[in-house]
Amino acid sequence: MVQAVAESCQGRCLNAETVLQLTQRMMASPELVRLGEYRGELHFTTREILALERQVVARAEAMQRRRMFFADADQTIAQAVVRHPQLGHEQREALQQVCASAGGMALVQGMAGTGKSTLFAVAREVWEEQGRTVYGAALSGKAAKGLSEATGIASTTVHRLLSALHSDTLPLDRNAIVVLDEASMICTRQLAQVVEACSRTGASLVLCGDSRQLQAIGLGGLFAELSRHLDASQLTEIHRQREPWARQAVKDFAFGHAEQAMLPYQQRGLVSENKNRPSAMERLLADWTRDRSSEPGSTVILAGTSGDVAALNRQAQAELLAQGRLGSVSVSIGPDKFHVLDRVLFVRNSSTLGVCNGDLGTVRSIDGPKVCVTLDTGRTIALNAEGYEHLRLGYALTTHKAQGMTTENTFILTGGSMTNREMSYVQASRARGTTRWYVADDLSFVLPQMQRSHEKHAAMSLAEGPELELTLVR
Repeated sequence: MVQAVAESCQGRCLNAETVLQLTQRMMASPELVRLGEYRGELHFTTREILALERQVVARAEAMQRRRMFFADADQTIAQAVVRHPQLGHEQREALQQVCASAGGMALVQGMAGTGKSTLFAVAREVWEEQGRTVYGAALSGKAAKGLSEATGIASTTVHRLLSALHSDTLPLDRNAIVVLDEASMICTRQLAQVVEACSRTGASLVLCGDSRQLQAIGLGGLFAELSRHLDASQLTEIHRQREPWARQAVKDFAFGHAEQAMLPYQQRGLVSENKNRPSAMERLLADWTRDRSSEPGSTVILAGTSGDVAALNRQAQAELLAQGRLGSVSVSIGPDKFHVLDRVLFVRNSSTLGVCNGDLGTVRSIDGPKVCVTLDTGRTIALNAEGYEHLRLGYALTTHKAQGMTTENTFILTGGSMTNREMSYVQASRARGTTRWYVADDLSFVLPQMQRSHEKHAAMSLAEGPELELTLVR
């Protein structure tokens, strides 16, 4: 509490004494709710948030109770399964849950690489056969576009979905279905608004996510809390990684068994321990330059902080320039200079260009301020360096940018303040092929960091005290 108040006081000419006075005033507020101790720390919330969470859970439970089952659902779903024999047992069970009824709430907890997109592509076919209207949404524009391309569900951002709901331009009724992807990253207040709209109109709501991956930026933990109270389909059979040992390692990272997860990488020479961060970066870039595929998008470097990513991008570009693998003509955009064949990352949505924050591509030509970029989707766009400044080098990405991404090979810089269970799980689960780890410290020091969870919990779960501990153990 002291830290939070102190951070808010920065730049306001308020000193430490004032910070302590404000903290004491907040602690005495009747709106403050003490949740008790969890994992060695005291937790607090407000009456507003506690009431909001309980209201959302109550509405969700009522939605599950009121759902109306389709008489011919079993036959329609069985026909879809015959058309798509690639569906696994877990996916078929989840398909049954999300498509058998209308007007309710369905949850799908799917680990990274378990085929959630495949599931919802088939679910869309079933819903359309049932004559239903499907709307998709995700937190970011890139995730929404990915959901649309992978499943055929017309999708938008959660922000735009809420705007449409508030302006009554989205016609929700009992025939409508709203699919929220990456639901664990959606903050509590936004998720509450979507639940309220679907509850009020009778629309079905399907929440899909993985509470073990990266957490919501603001208030979070509501998706995990709903999964505790309601029936949820579980997808745990990983398909993305080709090697069985790699699939198991992803699971070990997800459940906080970092030492066990890292062992097979060490046995295969895929872990590099280094004395400090500069030496780890140097070793990573040497291996990346040697093993990098000529196919754009097949290899990515991941790091926890934007500072590390910026440094890795500059050094990666310098290596390629020294080897003559980039064009000599360049153009400056924002803080970076770009050459032909450079990998680039778009960092702001642009409806004019048709790009989303997080889209990747390769520079194909530079003619003065005009830059032609071929996106990884295959589409080529032309941008004016003087009109669009939100382009960055794209050899290295932050782990947050990479959530939801699939690539062939990854080179991971780990160790430091951003290392935790959720971060390591996402990093380990991106590549189908080879994942290499570059540790910027002694591995025996980093492994405990990889096991430490930063998962956000709903206030109401912490209010339950020992019951949460029992749930986590189970």
